[in-house]
Amino acid sequence: MPLLLNIEKNSIADKSGIKTGDKVLKINGYKINDQIDFSFHISDEILELEIETKEGKVEYHYLEREYNKSLGISVIPPKITECENACIFCFIHQQPKSMRKSLYIMDDDYRFSFSDGNFITLTNLNPHDWKRIYKLKLSPLYISVHSTNPDIREKNAKKF
Repeated sequence: MPLLLNIEKNSIADKSGIKTGDKVLKINGYKINDQIDFSFHISDEILELEIETKEGKVEYHYLEREYNKSLGISVIPPKITECENACIFCFIHQQPKSMRKSLYIMDDDYRFSFSDGNFITLTNLNPHDWKRIYKLKLSPLYISVHSTNPDIREKNAKKF
């Protein structure tokens, strides 16, 4: 799914005609799937962005970096992949009910583990995700390792 963009006023991107709410399809010919692809491919000095406008029109924008100046492009974060496990020891379920909503998100998204340090279980990855992690050498990933087997849980608890 293409990424929604947020464009800073009077930035290089704004002056080229890219608008907040436009979607980036490709950068220099590379398909952009998420914020990781975006961050990797936006670092070139000369950029050709294939953009889908809010009206559904495809446009091409050519940007050249200026020394010590931001392009003025940021990504509106995509929907987080949530954990579908029902672990009896999940810390999310053990939190008080009166805290802010963001603390109850059961994040299990490797993209946010890489970019923000969130812990994941690796149980919801498909073969494409595994290949992508390997291909892009996404590291570190923060893995939550646990077991429902009482003997193994006790053994793991003693190690930490």
